[in-house]
Amino acid sequence: MLALAFVAFSWWFVLAPQQLGGPVAIAVVKGTSMLGVLNSGDLIVCYRSPEYTVGTNVLYERFGGYVIHQIIGTNPDKSFITRGVNNEADDPWTVPKENILGAQLFVLPGFGITLQDFVTNPMAVGMTGALLAFLIVLPTHKTRNYGEARNLHQLGVVERIRFKGHRTILFWTLTYVSAAALALVVVLAMSNGVFWPKTAIAIGVFLLFIFSIAVTAIYLFDGDGLKEPQKSMVILGPTLFRLPPNLKLEAEMHTVNSAKRLRDIKNELNTNVLHRVSPDGSHEFVVCGHGENYGFSCRASSLSS
Repeated sequence: MLALAFVAFSWWFVLAPQQLGGPVAIAVVKGTSMLGVLNSGDLIVCYRSPEYTVGTNVLYERFGGYVIHQIIGTNPDKSFITRGVNNEADDPWTVPKENILGAQLFVLPGFGITLQDFVTNPMAVGMTGALLAFLIVLPTHKTRNYGEARNLHQLGVVERIRFKGHRTILFWTLTYVSAAALALVVVLAMSNGVFWPKTAIAIGVFLLFIFSIAVTAIYLFDGDGLKEPQKSMVILGPTLFRLPPNLKLEAEMHTVNSAKRLRDIKNELNTNVLHRVSPDGSHEFVVCGHGENYGFSCRASSLSS
């Protein structure tokens, strides 16, 4: 969740379109005035900058529309002289700096046509909206109890797994460094507005640390390097429901050979994991299905595979 928040924060302040208050402008090329550099149907991405130099392709507002031409000179009043690279004459107007939406950052050849076809296709837009709605609703889908678990009042006894030790220190160190990298991105973007090279490098460092956080999270959730039963508890967590040692489950029990396999079953059923500690010190983890149970047992041990 922290990683997603950082990405959203970075996008809003550094990569958001100008229609949403950000520094990025996106347009589709139409016409032949820039032929040789840009073709009709290309998608251009422009980035707002505090300064623009001769030779830069800029997107600016004109007559209620948008034009992308190259700066070929400046006037005494600091407005710009522009011309399409495929035109023989300069534009008959001057371009004030405040009318410029941004300098050309990169081009996606022909992608503008694809994008226009997509946004004008009701089926494509509808399927995209349905997918986004599914992704929003899916994480909020509550777990359900099946079989014997539905009648166990003892499910109210909850164990919450917490990460400790060097793995947690590593995770939070990467998180704080990512936050620092994001802060640097925001400062660079708001102070000088120049995308290359400093802001681009800062964004790259930030994304690198976000990737590291994701890899570390996988390492955490698989319990690598932990001893049993902590390893299995981490794999099957973050919430377990404690069963009394003397409570017998009646449904047929299918034994699985690893906590990861039991986690797969838990995810398939979208249900909870029951945890029992026996008097002999063994730990049993159970997932109740439709009329049958699945279990995995372990004992306190040294480092496990």
